[in-house]
Amino acid sequence: MKDSNLRSVLSRLGDSNPDVNRRAIRELEKLKADLPKVLLAYYRESNAWRARVSCVFFAVPYGRLNEDAFQLGIEALKDKSRIVRYRACSLLAYSLRDRALPHLRALLSHSDQATVEDARSAIDSIEHKNHHWFMDREHTGRLKWTVEED
Repeated sequence: MKDSNLRSVLSRLGDSNPDVNRRAIRELEKLKADLPKVLLAYYRESNAWRARVSCVFFAVPYGRLNEDAFQLGIEALKDKSRIVRYRACSLLAYSLRDRALPHLRALLSHSDQATVEDARSAIDSIEHKNHHWFMDREHTGRLKWTVEED
């Protein structure tokens, strides 16, 4: 994908129209293994919360095996937007990587209670190696979180 075309597609990430957002990510998925690197770079330069949350959301399937996706989750924990922090916690919960634990524990004293609960749930998921618990916070076993991996 040419750099100018890539920029054009990235600029549509986070569009308020979900269909535009989905079409953009489908085009970006052609990058395969490079997608998390592109999402991380775009996250770092984006001022729009919708674009940042899209970057994190679409990196989730790569969180277990790709270092750029994992790094995106770590960086997004400090985002000013609650929804971006939520997505970061979900990415890290899905990753099941113990290296995320100190970063998540740092959020346990955050001023936003929802962020604290999201961090707590991600920690629980990682410690018990069960990403479903990020969504199934009561551990009922009735809620499964399916993430389509590449």
